[in-house]
Amino acid sequence: MTREQANELADRLAMSDLFICVALKGNRSWEASYGDSYKLVDVAYNTLLSMIDELETVEEQITQIRTRMMFLNAARIAKEKAPKAAATAQGAEG
Repeated sequence: MTREQANELADRLAMSDLFICVALKGNRSWEASYGDSYKLVDVAYNTLLSMIDELETVEEQITQIRTRMMFLNAARIAKEKAPKAAATAQGAEG
């Protein structure tokens, strides 16, 4: 991306009601978003599905969808367990 393209992107982001931006360099990523959470989730989900549709085979598409669903489920479980783990740790200290 040229500096001119980056400046144009920055201008469009500044005028937007909603955006999701992800930058990746090696194993490190940077994310930024702005807008209504429900709309952001909808846009992100539809974007991922359209990218998955571009994979060469149906088997690869199915594998990607299943993998992402496993990650989402693991994140949900971890989030549910976090308050319980914190309470348990706090109880052990007191």
